[in-house]
This record gives sequence, C-alpha cells and structure tokens, in this order.
Amino acid sequence: MDATLFDIFGLDAGDGKDLPIAAVTRTLLPGMVRDRWWIHADPVYCQADRDSVVLVADVSEGLSPEERQALTTALSPLFADAGMELQPGIDGWFVAAPADIRITTSLLADTLGRPILDYLPRGPDGGFWRRLMNEAQMTLHDIPINQRRISTGKPPANSLWFWGGGQLPSLPTTRPPITTWSDYPLARGLAQLAGTPCQPSPSDAQDWLGRRQSGDHLVTVRPAVPDGGSDRSSLEETWFAPLYQALKSRRLDSVTVHPLTGIVYTVTARQAGRWWKFWKASI
Repeated sequence: MDATLFDIFGLDAGDGKDLPIAAVTRTLLPGMVRDRWWIHADPVYCQADRDSVVLVADVSEGLSPEERQALTTALSPLFADAGMELQPGIDGWFVAAPADIRITTSLLADTLGRPILDYLPRGPDGGFWRRLMNEAQMTLHDIPINQRRISTGKPPANSLWFWGGGQLPSLPTTRPPITTWSDYPLARGLAQLAGTPCQPSPSDAQDWLGRRQSGDHLVTVRPAVPDGGSDRSSLEETWFAPLYQALKSRRLDSVTVHPLTGIVYTVTARQAGRWWKFWKASI
C-alpha cells in the first residue's frame, strides 16, 4: 500500500531508495524538523533457530506506556552517542539524524516471519545501522521489562527494526486536491503534507457516501472479516455492491481501485453494468 499511496500523491522515491515513510508519518506529531533525516525504529521480537534469526513479531502495539518509557530510557543513549535522537512515535519510535543516511531498508511488514539476513540495512552506511541493531539487542537482552513479558507469555522486545528512512519530500504543486479518508498514518501524513483534507476511515461505503462532498476522494479500505467469512465477501457487501449502485444511479462519476497488484482499475458511471466482471478481475 505504501508505494501506491506515494504514487497517488505524485511522489517517487527513485530506484534503490527507501520511501521516506518515517519522515511523512512524523509530521502527524508535534515538533517535526523538516531538514532532519528520519527512520522508523520499531521494537520487534526476533528468535534464533539452528540456521537463522527470524523476525517473529512486531511488539510495538502491545507495549504498555510504562514498558515503552523503560525501553526509551534504555535505548536513547545508543542514539545520542551517535549524534542522533530517539523520539516516541505513533507505535514504535522515530530516529532523527542530522544528515542524509545512505542506506536501503526493508519494510517491517515484508520481513515478518522471515529470516532477517537478507533484509538487514544495506548500502554505504548499512554497516553502521547493523552494528546499531546489534547494540540494541545487547541492551534489550536482560532488561527487566522483557523478563516480565516473557514470564507472562508475551513476546519480548529484543531488537529494533529500522525501515522507511529519508527526508521529508516536497509534493508536486500541480496535483488536483483530494480528500483522504483513512486511519493509516502514512495516508494521513501525505494528506497533511499536501495540505488537503483528511477524515477518519468510514465504516463502509454507505457511511462514506452519506458524508462525502463533491470532488475527488481517496479511501483506504481494510476489510472487516466476520467469523467464517472472507476478505472478498466482506468487501463485496460493505464496499463494492454499494459503490456499484452509486455508479448506476450517477451519484458517482467513476471509481478507481488500486488492489495492490500493480494494476489499476477505473469504472465510470457509463460502465457500471460491467461492474461485477471488473470486480472479479480485480482480485
């Protein structure tokens, strides 16, 4: 989804570069410094087996405020010694550096459940960030909160995962304004960077249709799957069937779907009769 969102807002990180996800999402919190270089530093649980180290879990959302503060206190000196600053984020942390860092990282979501060796920071400055990761692991190894988490059956925060580094980009001024509907931090950050309206995610298409105003809209959709259901049936019931009716009745001029497969589908009101054929092809 991240690359798709950058493309919709007219941004391209270029070959071999990270999307500056950390810098964009950092704008949602006070104290943003535009000329710093930012990267996500999320607490994770890594587990060693006989042949590799696997990133088992992202533990950032499950930390209590007390645990988060204890981890911040323990880890901050590592970054201060390197002339950087560890700052609390929406879930994990941000690292602020005074200069551009020449690394390429891997998204946390792409690394979950995989051996980390092929996903570690790489590039001219990659070695420094790999050493920093090792130092963080040593710092976190015996920290009391991790011992307590293990004793209660929770995964320990025994490493950091760095991803999404870069400086805050400038958006093209020629892009048409859109209203964004999303709870996803990157989408909200891009809307804020563009200076365009942003609303919380609607519960379903009927909710959005009832509240939208004229103009172009971007809605991020994560299907709410009931027990025994599927993503497809959930999307069909809560989004695509109502949008089909809205196209037929000319309440909407067109619907464009980015199913994250690399292909974009657009259906106009005139083409509404082909909606279900389109819907099957899109998934």
